[in-house]
Parts: sequence; structure tokens; C-alpha cells
Amino acid sequence: MKEKLEDLYQSLYRHVGHHKQLLELVRLEGEILVGADVLKIQDVLNSKTVLLNSIALEEKRRQGISELLKGHFKKPSEQITLQEVIHELDGLDPENATRFRALLNTLTILVERITEQNRKNGDLIEVALKHVSKMRENIIGQENTSSTYTAKGKQRSGGAGRNLVSKEI
Repeated sequence: MKEKLEDLYQSLYRHVGHHKQLLELVRLEGEILVGADVLKIQDVLNSKTVLLNSIALEEKRRQGISELLKGHFKKPSEQITLQEVIHELDGLDPENATRFRALLNTLTILVERITEQNRKNGDLIEVALKHVSKMRENIIGQENTSSTYTAKGKQRSGGAGRNLVSKEI
């Protein structure tokens, strides 16, 4: 069992490394989104795809190790959580329990930070899409005509010259 636990620890340790890289990538992605560099955005997306595939592969390895541990825990491998492993080790092997607890805390913090950064990046993309949509409307002349005149029929100020290209001859 000790060897299986060490394999599990190493797998989770690799998870931590992958998640640290992912956090750096999503932070970089946010910076690149602000700069609107399409080529760099594509590079980051490609790097994220490779990294997410590595995370998925490592997760399959971890599930395989959990499958080997299910006899000891007397549970299906899907129900063997890191919290369960820590609880089991607390009385038997406090040193390993501490190691696994540190990994759990690190992974939890990394996942929270990655999630928050992804949310911020999503907000940046939403704002950019709104700006692009507004520019598109201005370029092709699809402005909201109801905002051109007041309820009394007078032209609002700032309405003139809203189109990028004038239709006058």
C-alpha cells in the first residue's frame, strides 16, 4: 500500500505542477486579451489545450492508482477522495497525511485562482465583443434610430456624424 500511496502522491504532485502552469497561462491570456494580439491569443490557446490534455492524462493515471487502492479503502475507486486518503493516513502515517494535506490545500488554491482568472478573462472577452458589435453597427450604419430623436421629436445632440462613412453626396 505504501508504494501505491507514493504513486498517488507523485501523480497529485504532477497535478500541482500542471495547475501552476495553467494558472500562469490564464494570467498571460488575460494580459494578451487586453493587448488584443490575435496571434499571441492563439498561441496561448494552443498551449492551454496541450496542458489540459496533460492534466486529463494525469487524471487517468490517478484514477488507475485509486482503482488499486479501492481494496484497502473498501470503496469504489470513484469514491476515494484525497480527503478520504488523508483521513485514513491521519492515524497510520501522520507524515504522509501532512504531505497529502499540503497537496490538497495547494490544488484547492490553484483551482480557485484559475477559476477566478478565467472569469476575469471571460469578462474581458464579453466587453471586447460588445465593443466590436458597436463598431460594426457604426460602420454599416445600423444605429438605433429611436435614440436619435427625443420624445418631442427633436434631434438629440451627438447624433450627427455617428456613421463612419457619410451617405451624403
